[in-house]
Amino acid sequence: MDELGIDVQVLHNTMWIEKVADTPDAEAALCRSWNRWLAKIWRDGGGRLRWSCVIPAQSIDEALAQIKTASENGAVAVCMRPLEGDRLISDPYFYPVYEQAQKLNLAIAVHISNGNPESCDLYTSPV
Repeated sequence: MDELGIDVQVLHNTMWIEKVADTPDAEAALCRSWNRWLAKIWRDGGGRLRWSCVIPAQSIDEALAQIKTASENGAVAVCMRPLEGDRLISDPYFYPVYEQAQKLNLAIAVHISNGNPESCDLYTSPV
């Protein structure tokens, strides 16, 4: 990074472009593991490698807890997909996530590639 004149880089995931678990507990555990790993990279990188956290969308309470922990450990954004399960990210269900991110000065990073098979139904059905 120094050779290229880069002060800080934001690490953004690609693994979470599709649903990673069917149950809320499994999803929360996987997100927690991923976020801990990225927090370690941030610490090991002297704060120069910032990151976007992933959230367990099936459990808003757990998502809020993970967002708080992530913000304390170098995250600068919350990564979301345009469609989480059968919910668009405009669904009021996600408002607490946006409120928490705003409170902690975190961006919402939307990964537009979506491996959610339900998106086919969404985009082929009339509204």
